[in-house]
Amino acid sequence: MHDDTLTAENRDKFLALAKSYKQTVKFYNVEKICADKIEKIRQIMSRAEKFERFSIGAVYRLLIADILPANVDKILYFDSDMIINLDVKELYDLNTQGKPLAAISEFDIGIKHEEMYWAHNLVTSGMLKYTEYFNSGVLLIDLKYWRENQNLIEEGLNYIANNTNCDYFDQDVLNYCFGKNYLHMPAKYNCWIPFERRVTSDIKPAVYHYVSQSLRLDARDNFNKLWFKYFAKTSWFSVDALLNIGDGARKIYNDLKDTALRLSILMSKKRRAFFIPSHNIESVTKIFNIDADEEIISTDSQDAFVKMVLSLKEARGKKFFYLFVPDFRAINEVLMKNGLKKDIDYIDGMSLLSERFGMVASTFDLVKKL
Repeated sequence: MHDDTLTAENRDKFLALAKSYKQTVKFYNVEKICADKIEKIRQIMSRAEKFERFSIGAVYRLLIADILPANVDKILYFDSDMIINLDVKELYDLNTQGKPLAAISEFDIGIKHEEMYWAHNLVTSGMLKYTEYFNSGVLLIDLKYWRENQNLIEEGLNYIANNTNCDYFDQDVLNYCFGKNYLHMPAKYNCWIPFERRVTSDIKPAVYHYVSQSLRLDARDNFNKLWFKYFAKTSWFSVDALLNIGDGARKIYNDLKDTALRLSILMSKKRRAFFIPSHNIESVTKIFNIDADEEIISTDSQDAFVKMVLSLKEARGKKFFYLFVPDFRAINEVLMKNGLKKDIDYIDGMSLLSERFGMVASTFDLVKKL
């Protein structure tokens, strides 16, 4: 399923890849096949400003029963960030037992109760139990059921548009419609790489889901090797792809040098100060050789953030804060609204720590250049 952005070059690459495995590919331009329904969905989405960031492509799968021929009564759907490291027939041959779809609950995948309760409005509201909410990355869909109950999808769209606390647009629509009526599949059909890395380095017959930018340029990791093994078999693996990584690495190298130079200039005129969780104060003190007279504000106290902002404002131009916080992006936005500037008044302290101190190097920006 695609729109008008599919280029002839990429279309040819898909065809060549399928041919190499003695398979065929069919292309369905959703914008042309379902023009009226797409326009209706756009109108529904426009009622909620927070969904403006979503591409209309996110809802294409909601129209899958309209798009595929009537003689197709079952289909397997996969997100594009997956490696299917098993015989896909094993999954396709599962009996959905009269359910509209089969999926894997996020609880079975490994998401904790408290994390799900915080993240998913359908769980928080009590509409679904935390053991019911499923991830929509892998779906075995009974198209006959969907065609006979098409009103459900529109009901789900309207519910999500009218409840702005729902953050996972198309996934929430599917859970609204089918969260209490689906076949629970084994977790091996949707293994999230961040969770897998915590428990094993072994590759098994499974469907691997590279969520949350979990693919890295790290040859020591078997999950990275698996992805690149399959990538190398596609038409997208090329000399240009490799050189793009080199260009990205050079940019990162130059950015690091520029950051080191800026810090050197800034620190020649300013005193250091630190914003650190209490349980990390001892280790950060050793790493950064913090003197006894340098200011440390513990992030744990209730007024810690306000205290840090006031300290920055009062000593503007004379003090430079190193922030050690899990969500630097959110704090950075608040500080900018207070007239403060990143790399002039403060810096993300975590970004200065290497793997030697337990910080995993993020190379996803380089992966994207492929």
